[in-house]
Amino acid sequence: LNLSVGRLNGINVVEVSMDRVCVFIDGGGFYFGLKRNNRITRVDYHEFSKAIVGPDRKLVRTYYYNSAYDPALSPEQYKSQQPFLDSLAKTPYLEMRLGRIIPTHEGGFKERGASVKLASEIIYYAARDFFDVAIVITEDTDFVSAISQLKDIGPHVELGMFRDAQHRELIG
Repeated sequence: LNLSVGRLNGINVVEVSMDRVCVFIDGGGFYFGLKRNNRITRVDYHEFSKAIVGPDRKLVRTYYYNSAYDPALSPEQYKSQQPFLDSLAKTPYLEMRLGRIIPTHEGGFKERGASVKLASEIIYYAARDFFDVAIVITEDTDFVSAISQLKDIGPHVELGMFRDAQHRELIG
């Protein structure tokens, strides 16, 4: 809570404003963290975001970053992923930011673009004064630089990660 005191027409006025909070979720990392910790992987992201923001702050938006299969390259995987993506699209206050999943020469798949989107957008929204607090759900040390730059811009940063994956580089 932010309190400011001023005078209006000779009367002391106390203005109370709630911190504006954005939640940034590294979706792939969060999913695999849930699996690794034997947790249910079906998450109501709106309720999750409200719970971690708390009652004394205002949830501005949740940004969920992940990658999607290309229907032309991986039609079966694309089809199996659609119910989940459709449910995210209906989630209040949530914006999906999708990279893409591409096949490798070895026969597997790799993600492209989601991490870059998260890193660049968190800095962009902070520079535009879109939030007072960023809650970043990730275990990926690739975000150390972006989180450090975010702190330099000024908003408060909170990290969400599983106990079994608390990387010193992220916490420091």
